[in-house]
Amino acid sequence: MRWNGEPIVLFGDGNMKKTDLERASEVVSLSLDQLARALTPGDPLAVASRGFGLGPEGAYIFDACHELVQPAATGGERAAILAQIQPILLDTPIPGRGEGDVHLPRFREELGPFIGIFGSIGGGVSWGGLVTDKARGAASLAAGLRLGFGAESLTGSPGTAIGFLEGGLQMAAAEATKCEGSGCDLVGTSNLFPAVPSRTGLRLGVRMPFWLLPGDMLVLGPILAIVAPSALSDVGVAAASGGLIPYERTIQTSWGSFQVIAGREVQGTLFGYLGDANLPLYIAPIAKNADGTSQYGVVSQKSLGLAFPLVEWTPFRAFATQLTFAACVQLGFGVELPLSTRVVYPQGAQSLDAPPAWSVFLRGQFDGRYFLGSREDLRPPR
Repeated sequence: MRWNGEPIVLFGDGNMKKTDLERASEVVSLSLDQLARALTPGDPLAVASRGFGLGPEGAYIFDACHELVQPAATGGERAAILAQIQPILLDTPIPGRGEGDVHLPRFREELGPFIGIFGSIGGGVSWGGLVTDKARGAASLAAGLRLGFGAESLTGSPGTAIGFLEGGLQMAAAEATKCEGSGCDLVGTSNLFPAVPSRTGLRLGVRMPFWLLPGDMLVLGPILAIVAPSALSDVGVAAASGGLIPYERTIQTSWGSFQVIAGREVQGTLFGYLGDANLPLYIAPIAKNADGTSQYGVVSQKSLGLAFPLVEWTPFRAFATQLTFAACVQLGFGVELPLSTRVVYPQGAQSLDAPPAWSVFLRGQFDGRYFLGSREDLRPPR
């Protein structure tokens, strides 16, 4: 409620509506008009306010972070000054009540350490690798936990001022393609086997702002913290706001937020390291026959799949007190690097040097975060 008795709904800076902006602008413009008049020699308000207030000495020593009450102002023509102040005060909201009364929940910034969960489902196209160079469909599911730090409330650019480490599981669906050539009859039913079998791997990932080059804050942060702490603040804020060249700053639209995240996020999935039961087996060419056709065999492979998201669209994002929930879509590319490739059948065959596999993916992902620390709306007022 305003001091003039008008009931109003306030959403605050974090969720400001057009009405809030217009209401605040009217009061601010009136205040700035009075300030200009008070600084104009000969204006009645300037004459009335001469000598009013704490004065320069009192203003410089007043610390609003520690004082509990507004100091009393003296001097000047009080009646004339109060007449000017009254219209502004009547249009401002009545402050919240004191200790012991009911309080509405207060807005809490997305700032500080957090723990979170994530889940994603994606699809795309892959090519290359152990079996064939032909393009084939690819799909995957992933879920896991995150631990990180967020500062979106400082930059006003969601997605740029966040860093985290993640760990979880990724399940890749089988990638089918038809085996062709006379060597396919080696195992009789090789056409029933996919080019890439379904697999489950250990997924690890990281997201981190950068200033100029991906990962540069890992070097600049410790160095500037020792050599030039003030410069670290400037560099850190720039990195968290989209970088020195802010092409990765979030673009807000009516359809959600868009952001280029190339170099800020990467995931790596280790396939074949969750026990022999999860070791992927391939029907793959292992040698050349005398007539030039391929000889096929059963091959096991351990690999590292790297994923590099490039663009992120977040159509839905909500924050309440300490919880953030978002749903986004990411477009990116990936590469799978073979770490070890061994021929299981026929026995005695030599190990293979498998080429990498490439992919382009589009995935949907949800992200939930819980910011650690005390609830601001449950703290007793000073």
